[in-house]
Order: sequence, then structure tokens, then C-alpha cells
Amino acid sequence: SLNDIFKPIYSVITILGLFPYSVKYQVNKHKYTILRKSIYFNSIYGVSVVLTIFVFLVLHIREVFFTSDSSPITDVLLTKINYVIELTILMIFIIVTYVNAFINRHKYIKMLNTIMSTYHDLLKHKNVTDLKPYNSVQTIQFVMILFYYVTIMLLVILLSSLEKQITELHKTNEDKCFVQMKTQTFTVRQIELLYTKAYEAKTDINIIFQYPLLVCIFECFYGIVNEALILYQSLFVEKCITVYEIFTFSFWIIFHLLKIFLLASSGHALKIKVRKIGLALLDIPTEGHDVRWHMEIQHFLRVISYKNIVIVLFDSISLDASLMYNTLCSASLFLIILVQIDRTIIK
Repeated sequence: SLNDIFKPIYSVITILGLFPYSVKYQVNKHKYTILRKSIYFNSIYGVSVVLTIFVFLVLHIREVFFTSDSSPITDVLLTKINYVIELTILMIFIIVTYVNAFINRHKYIKMLNTIMSTYHDLLKHKNVTDLKPYNSVQTIQFVMILFYYVTIMLLVILLSSLEKQITELHKTNEDKCFVQMKTQTFTVRQIELLYTKAYEAKTDINIIFQYPLLVCIFECFYGIVNEALILYQSLFVEKCITVYEIFTFSFWIIFHLLKIFLLASSGHALKIKVRKIGLALLDIPTEGHDVRWHMEIQHFLRVISYKNIVIVLFDSISLDASLMYNTLCSASLFLIILVQIDRTIIK
């Protein structure tokens, strides 16, 4: 069930205090119910986690500035400042994530219940999406991004099932002379209503995650540029670097790119599913049906055009395949500018 997919990430984010309400899944009603008194303990736990991280961050920054390093790379003042800025952005991201989680705690439950109830409606019929390929264990280290990633993949499952229901509407017999309507299939209107519910869930997801994801993208961008600039200066300017340092800087660049890739790939999968639903609607034959059938299909297509299920942060940053491309291009351009400035200063 979808609850089995969500349960591992729910356990992780609850341990870290990122899910303000503790919930219990009711199998008979196919929905989550809130354990009301859990908000007090989770609030204290969330604040404790943030304060603990902040204390260790301050101690770490103090150690960076007041202890000498044997490496000439990390002993440069500018490098230390950039490192502290990166840690500060990461701390801001953590604070925004926790504050955002508690502000939108009711939307979390609403979003999950919308997805669960919609999928339960689809389970009454055949051709629902197989849940076995959707495994969240491989990205367990990215807790907040994983929460977003799993939520988006749950929505992808819903859209995939809707696509299969649409294909049932235009299956033909062997000689392809007439449309063979199966029993226990949805009508176009019913599928449209389920799509609308999926759109409502997507709207909640967009509202819940847009602040943390915006800070996350900025932190990843800054980290990529910063680590790449340090690597360039060490290799070509100071010409003093160890294999371990090359591996460390390269690892962090890849780590930031991997987080961007998760955001981009999940959004791209969502976008592709919506496109496939639209194409499946266009392929539905209208021969042998009345005008109402044709009008329902046209109305559904208009609904998709106006209620497109894509994740856009603050109506400006699309979380799809273009995010990876834009991040790489922007980071490369910014790095080139910094390198040119560095060469001018050296001269």
C-alpha cells in the first residue's frame, strides 16, 4: 500500500522532529488521524534539535577561525569565510524547514489523506500502478529532500493509475471496428474528478515545500561554486593540493548535484505523467459516441491545461529537468566570472 511506502520516511522525519503531528493510519477509512497531544512533545523535540545543531555550529565555526590548519588551502581567510557562509546558509535552510513544517502541519495531513483516498478510489478498479518499483531506501540520507521526493512519487503513482484508466476507455477489439468498453471502468468525468483531487494534493505539496526547497537550491548552488572555486585555486593557482583534498571537494560537488538531481528527476517524472494523460485523452476514439462523450474529453483537456500538475517555486523556478540544466549552466557561468576576477587580482 502507499502507507507502506510512506512509513519509512515518516519514521525518519518524526525522529528528526520534522513532522509536527504524530499520525495513525486507519486501514478501514484509508486516512491518517492526528494524535493531538503529540504536537507538544514534537515541538519541544524539534526546538531541541535545532538548538543542538546551532550550538555545535557555533563551536565548529570558532574552531575553524581560532585553530591553525596544516593545509595551506583551508588556512586562507577567504576560504574560511566562504566555508562559514555555506554553513550559515545550511543553518538557515534547517530553520526554514522546521518553521515551515510547524506552520503547515495541517496541510501535511490534508495532503497525505488526499493522496491516500484518491488511490483507494482507484483500487476499486483494475489496472492500478504496481507499487514494487517505488523504493525510498536508496535516498534515506537526504531527509527533507527524501520527504519531498517520496511525496512526489506517490503523486506520480496516482497519475500513472489514472493514465491506465484512460487507456481502458479506448481499447478496441481484434478487428478494431468498434470500441469495447470494459465493465468496472471509470467514466471520463470520474477520472477528471480524481485528477482534480491529485491537483489539490500537488497544490498543498507546492505550498509546504517551496520555502525549504528554495533555500536548499540556493545552498546547493553556492556549495557547487564554492567547492569548485577552491579546487581550481588549489590546482592551478597555488598548485598545492593532496589527493584526499581533491576527493573531498569533488565529493561535495557531486553531493550537491545529486540533491538537485533528485528534485529535478521527481518533478520531471510528474510532468511526463501529466503529458501522457493528455496524450491518452487525445487518443480516445469518439466514433459511436454522443456529443456528451466528446464534450467531456474536451473539458478534461482544458482542465489539464489550466490545472497542470507541475511544481513551481514562487511561480518562477520549475522543478523539472530544466532545474539541473539551469543549475549547471548558472554555476559554470558564475565560476568563470569568479576565475576571471581572480586572474585580474593576481595580475
